Amino acid sequence: MFHCTYSTVFKQAPSGRKLVRLRFHKRPFVSRLAGVRLTLAVAVLSTVVFGAPLGAQEAALSEKALCESSAVQREKAVPACTHLIEGAADAQTAAGYLNNRAIAFAQIGMTDDAIADLNAAIAKNPVFVDAIKNRGLLLVRKNELDRAIADFNAALKLAPTRLDIVNLRGAALQSKQEFNLSVADFNKILLKEPKNYAALVNRSLSFYYMRKLDEAIKDLNAAIVLQPDATKAYQNRALALSDKGRYADAISDATYILSKTPNDVEALSVRADAWRLSGNLAKAKDDADAAVAIAPDDARTRNVRALVLRDGGDLEGALADLDAAILQDPRFDVALANRGDVQQKLGASERARADLDKAIAINPGNPVALAYRGNLYRERGEYELALADYNRTLKVVPDFAEGIVGRGLVHEARHEIDLARADYLKATKLPSALDGDRTRLSQSVARQRLEVLAKLEEIKRNEEAAQLTIKKSPEPVAARPDPGRRVALVIGNGAYRDVPALPNPKSDANLVAETLKSIGFQLVTVRTDQDRASMLAALRDFAAEADKADWAIIYYAGHGIQLNGVNYTIPTDAMLKNDRDVPDETISLDRLLTTVDGAKKLKLVILDACRDNPFASRMARTVATRSVSRGLARLEDVQGGVLVAYAARDGQVASDGNQRNSPFVQSLVRRIQEPNTEINMVFRRVRDDVLKTTSGRQEPWVYGSLSGSEYYFK
Repeated sequence: MFHCTYSTVFKQAPSGRKLVRLRFHKRPFVSRLAGVRLTLAVAVLSTVVFGAPLGAQEAALSEKALCESSAVQREKAVPACTHLIEGAADAQTAAGYLNNRAIAFAQIGMTDDAIADLNAAIAKNPVFVDAIKNRGLLLVRKNELDRAIADFNAALKLAPTRLDIVNLRGAALQSKQEFNLSVADFNKILLKEPKNYAALVNRSLSFYYMRKLDEAIKDLNAAIVLQPDATKAYQNRALALSDKGRYADAISDATYILSKTPNDVEALSVRADAWRLSGNLAKAKDDADAAVAIAPDDARTRNVRALVLRDGGDLEGALADLDAAILQDPRFDVALANRGDVQQKLGASERARADLDKAIAINPGNPVALAYRGNLYRERGEYELALADYNRTLKVVPDFAEGIVGRGLVHEARHEIDLARADYLKATKLPSALDGDRTRLSQSVARQRLEVLAKLEEIKRNEEAAQLTIKKSPEPVAARPDPGRRVALVIGNGAYRDVPALPNPKSDANLVAETLKSIGFQLVTVRTDQDRASMLAALRDFAAEADKADWAIIYYAGHGIQLNGVNYTIPTDAMLKNDRDVPDETISLDRLLTTVDGAKKLKLVILDACRDNPFASRMARTVATRSVSRGLARLEDVQGGVLVAYAARDGQVASDGNQRNSPFVQSLVRRIQEPNTEINMVFRRVRDDVLKTTSGRQEPWVYGSLSGSEYYFK
């Protein structure tokens, strides 16, 4: 019997890396972002070889030779087999020729014609094991996995000792994500043939998909011992090692492959992704660039480089590579999921949603795409849809930290605190090296949320204790001295020219201004949608007023950013293409502090500027050590009797909410109108209000200190 190998590579992970596999594996488990392929051992289409008939003429013999070589002759084999089918002496012989013509059809891409021939062959010879097996292989190619498995079962009923068919059934079960059943099949093979290379590699793949990375690595170690020069086993092991957080070992395996085949784009992509996950973006970029230079039309190399560019802050460059990847392979669900993530970071929410919908339609079991879409729904407040996506994520990958924490955040937003706490605790107990930095980042969020929930519990207990305290009569309030002249500058920047507008700052600024006027501030200056020149002019004018005042307050609402621990407010004309532009196009917090410095008593700056803005995520970094991160930076040493109030504490992102005014401003204007409430208590109550309103996601914070005097807004 003549065997022709029939294998190809198959895309695997949301990381752009490849796990090389059979073409018939249509919907792999997606564990990472790179989309690099895992390798599965080859599948085989079997031809039938007929004995040379006595007295046959040379032409007839040539036709039979062509038909028997249908796997390699292809086009020539089709007419030869057709002629032989027509003249077959009996049904069994005709079935053999039909089987061989089916293989020729399959090799030239005519899968339906091939299956039709195999149907006819099996009808003529119902116990034709190889025809049944071949039909199963082609059904897998069409992603008709249940029918394929039924064929493999039928073939094994006729030939129970055929380990090659057991291997194919195991691979088909793996494609259905029935990993336990696939492992059982590979175990059967290895029980009889402990050194079966294909079964070891295939079982390692099932273990990888089941997140049993140690078992996967053990099988790959054994496979490499059997075939030390089989570089694809090294590639698979590199991917498993990388997922374990063993980046140096993963890089070593990829480097070994490149020592054998320097232009192996798969190995370059694997190593680039390991460099990226280990934090060495410069080396990651070198390998990714080399892979793209070798294979510029390969969607996966583009996808890997996009991740490197994304992590380096070059979102536009990442988007260009992902556009190219999807143009080359419109059904590359990994690249679609990654482009959705980049679009969301660029503020293009609807385009992000469209990409994620497409990725999930192509591969409903892609946990990264599901988690990304869950995040998008959650940020929109569409909690039912978000919860459904997170649950689908965790059905595929039960220990996927991003899905667990995302679900916890939904539970918390719905005030299902016990469920939220359970998810956060579950996430913190996962191995932190799993899935590279994704698990560590999710665990950091989980720990922050657990800390906030503990604070909320403390607030609740304190309130309950206060309600039990019954005051028989209010204590008389001592007369307070006149606070003197009080002035305020109120700025609300929302209409940004180069990024999407913010809905609340203008209305927030107007409400704060009206409230300050109502409680007796002698001068309240309101400025909205200020470019840098106008904002600086307003600060200069207000500094002169502050010098003549007892109280001077600046309230700023809009985008803010921190660079290397220095905080900046962002005027509406800022573009911030790279980090060098920050000092030139923004206004530092220090400039606001010097503006109020001349006031005689109270100096207060309120920054409602911790919104998650698109400037930071898209900004190119000119120096690798420069830190640009979400939220504002912590203030370590505020001098001169100044208070600085953040709407959200350092590192957090403030919410605009779903109403005309943000949760912070709604609480602030209510609390400053309460009589006989000292300023420090005002901000403590604002903190408690916002923590409650946002279910602990946002915690206002005050830096600095005042003199021993007491200050009251009203």
